[in-house]
Amino acid sequence: MENLYEGYRYFFDEFGSYERTDFNRSLLDTGSYEIKKEELYLYFTTEGEKDTLGYWADFNESKSRLTLSPSYPFICIEGCSYRFDKE
Repeated sequence: MENLYEGYRYFFDEFGSYERTDFNRSLLDTGSYEIKKEELYLYFTTEGEKDTLGYWADFNESKSRLTLSPSYPFICIEGCSYRFDKE
């Protein structure tokens, strides 16, 4: 069956852990997360090295859609963002 979606899914738990999967729920990576003010930080390991990604996080009014824009280590000058819908 052909996958109609591109991208990935995030699953966050209340204990500070996350999983990232593709749309077939195949695990891509895991790690921990932290929210500081309006920024979301993801901590994970790549090829044995600890790594961090930071995003400016913004929810819509009903908290059903999350928009993330890169903030660390690089800022996207062209205004790129990623949108995720709550399931």
